[in-house]
Amino acid sequence: PDEARAVLEVEGEGAGSSRTRMHKKGGGKRVLATLPSFAKDIWLPYDGITVLEEMELPTLALAPTPYISVRNHMLKKWHSDPMTFLTLEEATSDMPPAYESPLALRSAGKLTYAFLSRYGHINAGLLPFAEG
Repeated sequence: PDEARAVLEVEGEGAGSSRTRMHKKGGGKRVLATLPSFAKDIWLPYDGITVLEEMELPTLALAPTPYISVRNHMLKKWHSDPMTFLTLEEATSDMPPAYESPLALRSAGKLTYAFLSRYGHINAGLLPFAEG
């Protein structure tokens, strides 16, 4: 099981130009990257939204501030332990009360999680662990 753990490899030439990628332990250069600026490191603006987010999440893009709060919460959670698959339940636990309605917050959480997963911003290179 330990050999199957992925590690981050950092490529690039200095601050701001580095990229991260996942590979299996044992091959190539193994470096655990520190991720102080989680949104910037994966090409998302910390305090804004991208054109892709506007296109994929048009309802959430109408009120970007609450969406950004939910998105950054999920990114921060995943980057605190990027070697572990982040489930929807874990990603949406302790979300900031960005929306007035709990139903709106849950819906925004599901949409945000799906977007981040689909485009590799969270759970990149990881598969969910099946118990049993």
